[in-house]
Amino acid sequence: MADISILAVFGMANLTVIYGAYRSLPSHMLGGRYDDHGEGQEFKATSALMFVAAASCGLMLMLYFAETFGRIVLVGICIVSCLALIFLVEPYLERCLPDSVLRSEFVVPVIGPLNCLTLVELPIGIATVTLWLMGRGTELAWVLNNVLAFSISVLVIASVRVTNLKVASVLLLAMVGYDIFWVYISPYIFHKNVMLEVTNTGYELPIQIKVPFFNGNGESVIGLGDMVLPGLFSACLLRFDRGRSDVKDTYFTTVSIAYAIGLAMCMLVLAVFGIAQPAMLYLCPTMLLLIYVQAACRREIEMLWHGTPDYQVILDENTTLML
Repeated sequence: MADISILAVFGMANLTVIYGAYRSLPSHMLGGRYDDHGEGQEFKATSALMFVAAASCGLMLMLYFAETFGRIVLVGICIVSCLALIFLVEPYLERCLPDSVLRSEFVVPVIGPLNCLTLVELPIGIATVTLWLMGRGTELAWVLNNVLAFSISVLVIASVRVTNLKVASVLLLAMVGYDIFWVYISPYIFHKNVMLEVTNTGYELPIQIKVPFFNGNGESVIGLGDMVLPGLFSACLLRFDRGRSDVKDTYFTTVSIAYAIGLAMCMLVLAVFGIAQPAMLYLCPTMLLLIYVQAACRREIEMLWHGTPDYQVILDENTTLML
């Protein structure tokens, strides 16, 4: 059954995607100059396919080796959560601390010299992750879980760069195939719903945003993948808009609306039928369809496909059209 808490999850998911996209803006994008090759790890079409394959392997490992693999994942998640929280708070600490403090350094035995900012933000990250570990299973554990899940999502969206529409299309469509296979086809092969089995392994990890039901038992949930992957696409379009000095952020606005519509459709189906839905089945078609339609109307599909506003289309041997 759906609960009003689903609206809180809806709001947090949209906030995560939008905020993560803005945090992805590279520092060297100044004066409307487009340069998307200086910061972050570039995600290519082959990387998208490898990501889906790796995610599938991870599901199988969690299915058959949940106890051992789950502990390894827990250690990795704790480290990533700490780094992600540091990344989240760092720009705000830089604004609060005076320059003299930011420039000062201290020598820490074994580690070596560290600046003051690191000495402030590192304990914040470690303390938050420690509190989450100690408080798992308690009534308010979902609060710290959401803080860490939000931080991880923002870190990934800001650190991984999808640079054009081609890569985004491959990534999102591959994830639709991933969801269809593991949710709807896997029961016929493994005689069980692999996705559901892994979800119910009992490991509490900050890999989803969740809010307890306001009425009754249960919780509303959205996975990190349903925010991070659309967020990578949104970030790509925001950098594209800013690179061509589009003050209206045209494509980013459209894809943000499309994400909200797709997620609302998913939650509506959940509320009506009372069955959990793979959100990417609604998000990917909605986001891609609206962007392709808008780009076609503006005659900019080629430009978005290659991911650069100054992409050149060769008309003939003597004519070049600058898009």
